Amino acid sequence: MSASFVLWLTFVIELEKGLLCNTIFLGDNMESQMLKGVIEGVILQIIKNKETYGYEIVENLRLNGFYNMTESTVYPILQRLSNKGLILSSKEKSKLGPKRKYHYITPKGEEYLEEFKESFRELERLVGNIIGD
Repeated sequence: MSASFVLWLTFVIELEKGLLCNTIFLGDNMESQMLKGVIEGVILQIIKNKETYGYEIVENLRLNGFYNMTESTVYPILQRLSNKGLILSSKEKSKLGPKRKYHYITPKGEEYLEEFKESFRELERLVGNIIGD
């Protein structure tokens, strides 16, 4: 799946859920607006795969093609996920340097992630029906 297709799907998800703000039509970067619709689910999957800390999440995202992802983007998302009860965090000793804040997915987070995946796959199928591969 191409990056453009993923970004288009994100745009459709945000539009469908009413998450788009009017500023997107006033010149905001469409790709970054579309990314907002999926990044929480992507980060939850990373945390589900391995209990991890913020900078490691950023590195994982970059290794998987999210090249412009920064800590200043990821940390507020982690806070939102925590506020929603989807992840828990704890400071733990690091082998290299100061303590790190590790993040763990909660049962509520796992449920949310499964719903996200089902919705994303269905939307991908529906959009694919119209625009093809």
